[in-house]
Amino acid sequence: VLGSGARSRVYRGVYESDSSKLASELFRVAGVDEVLLGARHVTVTKKDHMDWNDLSEDVEEVISKFFDSKLKPVENPDERIEASSEDSEAVREIKKILEQRVAPWVQQDGG
Repeated sequence: VLGSGARSRVYRGVYESDSSKLASELFRVAGVDEVLLGARHVTVTKKDHMDWNDLSEDVEEVISKFFDSKLKPVENPDERIEASSEDSEAVREIKKILEQRVAPWVQQDGG
C-alpha cells in the first residue's frame, strides 16, 4: 500500500499512528492491537483475547472505505531503502539486495 520499495511501517497503538490515517482508522476497530503497512499489503494484528470472527468484517470495511476515499495511507510514503552517498560500497550492495531480493519475499509471505 506504500508503494514499491517503501519501508514497512509498524504502528503499535493509536498514539503511534498520527502519521497514518489508515492505521488511525484501523485502531478505531475494537480489538486491533497492531498495524503494519508494507509496500503492497496491510497486516492487522488482533489482541490476544479477541477472535477474528468478531473483528474481521470491521477491519475489511475500514480498509475498503479508506482506499475508496483515495487518501494516502501515510503522510510521507517516500521513505525507501536506498543507498546514500555516505554508504560504503558494501552497504550500498546490501541495500540493493534487500530491496530487490529480500523485500519481495517478505511481502509475499505477508510481512
